[in-house]
Amino acid sequence: MITNLHTKNFRAFEELNLNFSKINLFLGPNNAGKSSILSALIILSQTLKCSDRNAPILLTGDGVMKDFGTYGDLVFKNETKREITISLGFNTQPSTGKLTPVLRGFIPKEGINGNIKLEYKYRPKNHKIILKSCEVEMPLGEIAIKTKYIEHSEKPVIETYFKQKKELPQMRVNNFSPQLFFRKFEENSFLLDRFIIDITDHLRKIEYIGPFRESPNRIYPFSGESPAFAGEQGKRAVEMLAEDYYRRRGKKKIDLAEKVSNWFKESGIAEEIYVKRLTEKYFEIILTHIYSKEKENLVDVGFGCGQVLPILVAGYNLKPGRTLVVEQPEIHLHPKAQAELGTFFKDLALNDIQLFIETHSEHLLLRLQSYVASGDLKPEDVKVYYVYSNKDKDGKKETVELPLNDKGYFSKEWPEGFFPERLNEAIKIEEALSNKSKKNGPRGRSCS
Repeated sequence: MITNLHTKNFRAFEELNLNFSKINLFLGPNNAGKSSILSALIILSQTLKCSDRNAPILLTGDGVMKDFGTYGDLVFKNETKREITISLGFNTQPSTGKLTPVLRGFIPKEGINGNIKLEYKYRPKNHKIILKSCEVEMPLGEIAIKTKYIEHSEKPVIETYFKQKKELPQMRVNNFSPQLFFRKFEENSFLLDRFIIDITDHLRKIEYIGPFRESPNRIYPFSGESPAFAGEQGKRAVEMLAEDYYRRRGKKKIDLAEKVSNWFKESGIAEEIYVKRLTEKYFEIILTHIYSKEKENLVDVGFGCGQVLPILVAGYNLKPGRTLVVEQPEIHLHPKAQAELGTFFKDLALNDIQLFIETHSEHLLLRLQSYVASGDLKPEDVKVYYVYSNKDKDGKKETVELPLNDKGYFSKEWPEGFFPERLNEAIKIEEALSNKSKKNGPRGRSCS
């Protein structure tokens, strides 16, 4: 699990420190900086996914999950002289399947707790972003390895390695992660190797669904591919659905259509969703109306169905131990369906999937609060962060954690109006009715 995030001079925040849990919600007004927080995960993930292993950070280009523009767009207040820091904490459970019993015994039962800290700077002469240093702490607080960039050779070298000065391992850097070549076996080097492999694999396999999903098509071709990710706009979600529906067998089959159908039914959206083969080359996605039982093409039903489908497919397709990042999952959904998203995310979290969700949905949040109150989730399982521009500090972007108690209530007040706007509007209505009543006198009052 990703346990914490620290950034400096990254996008909207001069400095940021957050701790994470199973479900992490980010709420607040528009243009408050919520997406900046998620960007730290997305940008490292797409960097590791790119084919160019020499790219220390991937901002734009073909195949990116999200286009971040230039270094000037990425750095706080667009000041390119500033250096950027991104630091992520992890608790990992390295795979032991191919290890000998002796090697397995070196891995702590509670997993490996560590941190990777990346520092970037910009070279304006050739418009190049430099990985100034990469530092891995393992365990937390103890530097296992630190690299630094040498200007004259334009290469990274090892500056610190478990406090050793001699017999340093050979190294190459893939994107931003050091890859070591050991001359002899040591327990420390083994654990460091497992930790780096695990965190880079975890970041690489993050599934990110952006705020604008691709509109559905009436028919789709069978591509013959088996996509692992739905993609930022959910472009591959339908292919994943068809692949699972027709081609997966046995333990590989996830029953995506059945799981999505159950969610649609609970949300009052549709009775069923299924893949209908039209020819050997083409298929369509059909929904059965929940009341009339009519069969309708995905294009012909409400727009919200096509917008939420990639999120459902991506979530159900993820294996335990993975991470899902979603922006505005609730768009174009009615209140009941928004609340059912809370159930969907709860089920994923209980299946050991970590969630980072940027949302404006009160209904989604209330459903999660109800699961804390019922005991299905622990208060510490849900982290709620309110992100806003502090008017008293010249609009400085700030985050405030709003802890939940065991009854599902917030244990501190919201820093400014957001969801409380509902209460404010209710008070305005009551005041308007009261003033109207006083103006009209006793005879003007309504029996209701």
